[in-house]
Amino acid sequence: MFYRNVIYIFFSGRRFGRSEVSPDDARLATRSLPQWQKDFLLNEPDLDGVYAEYLEMMVQFGYATLFVSLFPLSPLICFLNNIVEIRLDAINFTASYRRSIPLRVSGIEIWHYCLDIILKLAIMSNAATLAFTSESIPRFMYLYFSKYKRKSYVQFTLIPFNTTLWTGYHDYFPNTSQVCYYKDTYQSTIEWREITIVRLSVFIVFVLFFFIAQLVCKFFLSKPPEHITDRINKAKFLARQAMFANDGEEESKSRNKATGSLEEIELRETMGNTQPPKTNFVHTVLNTTSLETSVV
Repeated sequence: MFYRNVIYIFFSGRRFGRSEVSPDDARLATRSLPQWQKDFLLNEPDLDGVYAEYLEMMVQFGYATLFVSLFPLSPLICFLNNIVEIRLDAINFTASYRRSIPLRVSGIEIWHYCLDIILKLAIMSNAATLAFTSESIPRFMYLYFSKYKRKSYVQFTLIPFNTTLWTGYHDYFPNTSQVCYYKDTYQSTIEWREITIVRLSVFIVFVLFFFIAQLVCKFFLSKPPEHITDRINKAKFLARQAMFANDGEEESKSRNKATGSLEEIELRETMGNTQPPKTNFVHTVLNTTSLETSVV
């Protein structure tokens, strides 16, 4: 992830393969085009959206938490990588790809469960690393328990073995010592049992402590403060009230239009009924002309 970002920064303006048109020539050719054509010529966004980005963050979070006891600098390296990657992703989404179609979601959804699983595995892996692979517990028992101080710490960590039990060994090596030390448990000793019990106890206490701390943090952080909930409820109430007001205005407008159209139709019908027909008017004109001629 980090080396890919470094390559993108230092070689973003160079061509790694053969191309007929350089990026500078393509930029000059598209300078006179309208904005919608420039946007259409950009790379088409992937169908999975930001799935790859989320997956990369999950892998990075796993590296930073699962092995933090073995490599404590991993969170710092991930932090520096994210600073660079935020800028590169912003360039990609705004200048290299077309605008993707937004979708309304409630949050990161399923990735919450992935983060929770990774965090639980990280707690157990770090607890096992500190309890079963480090020398901190044997050193602690050697320093704070007086019965182990009868010998040095090196002798405390080594197990003696009598070489006379090997048949034929002194025939080949007659001048060697009869006692051999090695860093292992040849047989079940009291010291080994005590150290193993302490290791298991440290592992269980470590896991339970951080599991309880995770639950406490989740309980307090998942519940927003009271003033924020009041503001959210107020915003929802105002939005609901505005929506109902708009619906009422639209219904009143539609009713007014309907009543206006009905009144116009009724007015036309009444005007049509009161208007004298054209044939009656013609007959009255003919009758008046005939009366005038008879008088003359």
